[in-house]
Amino acid sequence: MLCGAPFVALCFATRSMPLLLAALGAWGFFKGLYDANIFASLYDAIPVRARGVAAGWMNTVGWLGGGGLAPLLVGLVAMHHGLGPAMALAAGVYLLAGALLLMAAWRGLPQNLAHSSQQGA
Repeated sequence: MLCGAPFVALCFATRSMPLLLAALGAWGFFKGLYDANIFASLYDAIPVRARGVAAGWMNTVGWLGGGGLAPLLVGLVAMHHGLGPAMALAAGVYLLAGALLLMAAWRGLPQNLAHSSQQGA
């Protein structure tokens, strides 16, 4: 998410079609890396008995926020301030989410390393 945020910002900052297409392609690449690993990382961190509930909550939050509220908020911001600031807000959300994911990963790193070393022994 952190790697994709600058490309989201570049989408609203450029007036060049080739640069816009390159930014969208780069954003899509990093979004794909994030999306492809989200459930695998969830299953690595959650006990087997709770994985179904955790996956359900993750889908619920993701679709309510990204699929439900984001278009509404982008539309409201764009209506009052233009599409540029709305896209800048989206880039800010990416940065915030990326920072929260890094903090969560850093917090769980010692536990994950201990778990990995026990499985390898």
